Amino acid sequence: MRGSGCEQGGESLIDIMDDYPHLSGAGYPHKLCLIETINLNEGGHPMSSKNIVYVGVDVDDTAFHGAGIVRESGELFEFKCKPDQGVLRRKLNELFGDGYEIHLCYEACYLGYSLYRFLRKAGIHCDIIAPSLIPVKAGTRVKTDRLDAIKLAEYYAKDLLTSIYVPDETDEEVRDILRSRNILVKQRKMLKTHILSACKRYDIRFQEETGFKTNWTDQHIAWLKTRATTFQRPLCQTDIEMLLAHYTGLSESRELQKPATSIFEHY
Repeated sequence: MRGSGCEQGGESLIDIMDDYPHLSGAGYPHKLCLIETINLNEGGHPMSSKNIVYVGVDVDDTAFHGAGIVRESGELFEFKCKPDQGVLRRKLNELFGDGYEIHLCYEACYLGYSLYRFLRKAGIHCDIIAPSLIPVKAGTRVKTDRLDAIKLAEYYAKDLLTSIYVPDETDEEVRDILRSRNILVKQRKMLKTHILSACKRYDIRFQEETGFKTNWTDQHIAWLKTRATTFQRPLCQTDIEMLLAHYTGLSESRELQKPATSIFEHY
């Protein structure tokens, strides 16, 4: 280890300790080296001496309420701004400037990961908090956006909050398209059930009238479209045609015709 570690006048403290072993008993070189080590990051540059301000933001579509706490001094900052990423960034600059290192958190909400990614790109440490895992104080009944922001900041400063996993943008896109696909598949299934029920009410019986046994083939759909034009009741005809148009539109989607696993082939 000679020649590495903390330097003092061109000579490392490890070298000094080796040359003067009696100093080790007092722990002197160890303490100096420890002090130097904890003030250096992996790149060998001095670490930031700024105090950290822990900011909790209560996100709402009408306003952002925020509170910041400096753990060392106990200072409390409060602010309110428009629900806009750029406005929030400017507000943070106004309050803290370059005097503090900002650590910010907000509860998982309708914003998804957009605010998280915006702040991270702006150089601000950000965490998204799992709402269900936020500690609840016994007997707390008053709940306002302002108090929620202060509570978030307090718990954040005390490391009592649990952050959620934030996927990268590609993972998020795949998840979103799978969710959308599942919704459309369920809609198509519900439409099938509803169309068959409507046919029974209107006395349209594909299997009995044609002799074919399988529903939802191309032949079945074509027959239903033709059969609907023979109705003597215009409203019933409109009902069936509307349902078939919706079903056909879903069924013609290329993504719904392929298995869900095919989505991953693009990534």
